[in-house]
Amino acid sequence: INIMTNMINIMINMINIVKGKRSTKSGNKRNVKNIRAITKNVTNMRRMFYWTPDATKLNFSNWDFSSVTDIKDFLRYTTISRDKYDNLLVRLDASGVTGLNIHAYNSKYTSAGAGGAARSNLKNNKGWTITDGGGV
Repeated sequence: INIMTNMINIMINMINIVKGKRSTKSGNKRNVKNIRAITKNVTNMRRMFYWTPDATKLNFSNWDFSSVTDIKDFLRYTTISRDKYDNLLVRLDASGVTGLNIHAYNSKYTSAGAGGAARSNLKNNKGWTITDGGGV
């Protein structure tokens, strides 16, 4: 029961952060720390933002993907801006996780930028399969 309660609380916190709600009295700085702590322990992010227009408001720069074992269809049918997708690719590359599959729908990355370098490293050196809208 404790494990299930903890998982429910983690999901509620993530939903509140995604929706921009402040989960603490100290506001957004605390939320940045919360999102790192929350995402650090998440292993399954499959379909997390599947067909989710509000995902365009997310900033993945503070997410910790180091424990993720499944991220397939993470942004399936959800397109995020190029800068946010670049940011996501950089965070995924920094995580050290290998051999996963992510679908980012029509999201585009900056070919000659940090996002493009991270995407290339994920695919060519870390065994990732990435489906997205391509480079710009």
